[in-house]
Amino acid sequence: MRENAALIVKDAPDALMELHAEIERVTLASMIEGYERMLAQALLEGRWQRFFEESIFNLTTLFARPVRLLHTQFHAKGSNLAGSGAQVGDFLLGELGQSLAIVEIKKPATVQAPSSAEQSIRSSINRVLFKQLVVPPDTARASGLMS
Repeated sequence: MRENAALIVKDAPDALMELHAEIERVTLASMIEGYERMLAQALLEGRWQRFFEESIFNLTTLFARPVRLLHTQFHAKGSNLAGSGAQVGDFLLGELGQSLAIVEIKKPATVQAPSSAEQSIRSSINRVLFKQLVVPPDTARASGLMS
């Protein structure tokens, strides 16, 4: 199918969009099933981190535009000399260009109890911050933000 992607885009764009939507639905349904199983367990935040790393596709569907994973467990702010004060983000996602999104996840117990698995997923992603960062062009190219 990959070999024919360019041809499919030209000859059957509607079918391609339908396939894309179906892949998203099936992948999200599978993730929700796993999420519901995990909710029944007392899991540490590290396990939730791995769960979302394994289902990164689902995190990317939160955004209106295509994004890609740049880093997990990244240092948004370094520590002081005593080793405290560091701020570690869970996921750093980037768009084409210089827009970045920082996603911080929290254990379900850390946030208000949801009424369904879908709402719980949204609640577990504590915050999503979009920042237009001024990234020097050399750095942006080296990190894949610009071509």
